[in-house]
Amino acid sequence: MPAELSQLSTRQKAGYYCSNLLLRGLIGAALLVPYKARVPMMGWFVSRILGPLAGGRRRVRANLAMVCPEMPEDEVARMCIAVPDNVGRSLIELYSGQQFIDRVKNSPISGQGLKALEEARAAGRPVILMTRPAPEGADTARDLAARTGCGVVVSPLLAIRAAGDLPDMTRYRSLIFTSRNGVRAYAALNGPKLPAVCVGEATARAARDAGHPDPAQRPGYHDPRGERGPRGAGAPAHGPVVLGPPPLEGVT
Repeated sequence: MPAELSQLSTRQKAGYYCSNLLLRGLIGAALLVPYKARVPMMGWFVSRILGPLAGGRRRVRANLAMVCPEMPEDEVARMCIAVPDNVGRSLIELYSGQQFIDRVKNSPISGQGLKALEEARAAGRPVILMTRPAPEGADTARDLAARTGCGVVVSPLLAIRAAGDLPDMTRYRSLIFTSRNGVRAYAALNGPKLPAVCVGEATARAARDAGHPDPAQRPGYHDPRGERGPRGAGAPAHGPVVLGPPPLEGVT
């Protein structure tokens, strides 16, 4: 929706107004259902009814075709349902207010860093919880501890690993790496050392260390349709470009 209401036509305003009424009515009706049944119910409704009507499945398919073109059809079909299901669940949890807070408060907490957090709280000491994945998380934790003098508990929310093989790389002439994780995953899968464009200095340095010839550092991101991406000298001008890394899976 444009930032200025004046930019909308009367038809567009009516469309947004009706959409708002529909969503408010849907959320209001869902809030009448007990919390335990409300969350999965909203996920089912968004994934099976609202999502298809709004074109959500088409968008999921289009995005997967760009970033995971070799994903098996059965997994694509599963994602077309799982993604809007998660959207519906997250949406109604945000609107559930105190019931959601109570659920979180009563959820069991475990992990190696729990004891350190409890000790810091009992002593009235500040502590920083570092949730960044390894190995960068440990580096950032050391830097924060040195800068702030606070205790830092390293507790990654994700473990990053490759979830599939590389595509046929013979048709690609260049790579775009968006993180050092991408460089590491690509190297672990023995990808060919193609010219690369990287979004930052650290990623470019990792690509150089991995053997990619003179990687270019260009801020931005890549749209396979060529609409947006790294700009300037060093950005590949011709031939297909593959966005690195291969499909990554976050494991909680």
